[in-house]
Amino acid sequence: MSLILYKGSRRIPKGMRKCLARKRCLWRQLCFRNNDPIVNHKYKECVSHWRYLTKQHDIQAEETLVQPKNLGSFYKFINKRISSQ
Repeated sequence: MSLILYKGSRRIPKGMRKCLARKRCLWRQLCFRNNDPIVNHKYKECVSHWRYLTKQHDIQAEETLVQPKNLGSFYKFINKRISSQ
């Protein structure tokens, strides 16, 4: 998913780190007890919350690039996308 965007020196916000840790914990429980509907439901809720948080983080990052006072970083972002093709 969008987790690939965060490798390197970029820091994941605290709320996202907590959600990711909770998701990992629930995944381990789900692997151990795969027929438990309560754990399955909690894991699905956590995954949907993780997706929501990653989308919100991406939207916020794009909004900071589009700000009119930040034209240099906008062009840097565009050139990075163009050169990676």
